[in-house]
Amino acid sequence: MNNYKFFILYGGPTREAEVSIKTARYVVEHFPYELQGLLFLDDNLLIHKHVSNDIESSYDEMCQLSELRDCFNPEEKIYVFTASHGEFVEDGQIQQIFQDQSIKYNGCNAEVSNLCFDKYRTNERVSEIYPEIIPNQYGVSGYVSTGKDIVLKPKCAGSSVGVNLFNDAELNEYIAALDSQDDYLIQDQIKGIELTCGLIDGIGAVEVTEIEPHLEFYSFESKYDIGGSTHHLPIKSFDDSLKYKILAISEGIYSYLNCKDYARIDYIVDKDEEIYFLEINTLPGMTSTSLLPEQAKYIGLTDKEFLTKIIGNLE
Repeated sequence: MNNYKFFILYGGPTREAEVSIKTARYVVEHFPYELQGLLFLDDNLLIHKHVSNDIESSYDEMCQLSELRDCFNPEEKIYVFTASHGEFVEDGQIQQIFQDQSIKYNGCNAEVSNLCFDKYRTNERVSEIYPEIIPNQYGVSGYVSTGKDIVLKPKCAGSSVGVNLFNDAELNEYIAALDSQDDYLIQDQIKGIELTCGLIDGIGAVEVTEIEPHLEFYSFESKYDIGGSTHHLPIKSFDDSLKYKILAISEGIYSYLNCKDYARIDYIVDKDEEIYFLEINTLPGMTSTSLLPEQAKYIGLTDKEFLTKIIGNLE
């Protein structure tokens, strides 16, 4: 496409390394264009190039990430598909490095990625257009008991990473042991059914999946362990009117936050069918248990067509 050289990058200084490997395998298997290389990013931001486009193959040291563009002919157009997740690769840092080097990449720009990775700031922004869907949130420092069950989560972390549920009596002891209270937020715990909506540029909101976790809630383990949850597509507990409401809200959030290429937005719906926003994921997983690829197949896209939509028009 337009003489671009395509690479897939995975790894990086993230707690979600195993998920990154699974996503990279999926993307390599279904990538719609000729690949020039598979790149592994280590914790020191050194890039290693595999000797083949097989993730199990050996690799050789290539260059620092900040010097990636210098490894190629300056006339060559470079596109790097980031198949990684979590801190550094979702919070705008790697996006800014690519932007500084005029390298095309998948997903939101650096500014939007940084915003969406910060759950506290994202909640504040979403509340500007949909205040009724944001659960009450509080800073940890100086938190005053409300007597309600609560959710404690990192302000900045990958999808469902570090999320804990507490009753009010358990919370203070846990808070006292935190290294940095400023890195966490507290929200009222909403009891209900979790739903998720994928979005793809050129399509809009794709579908809504109902998630039945096999643990207490849709935790990191429930998302990525085989058998950790059951996905109901179409949703089974609500009628189409609620589904269409979530589709519309999701498109509103995606547009308002200036997201790009694709994303996934998670919600919880209580017994009164009130919808609450949980988080947005701007580099959602692509594994055998992942929701967005599943939704894309449901509406008739092949895996290659799905990735083609994400990459979009590079002219």
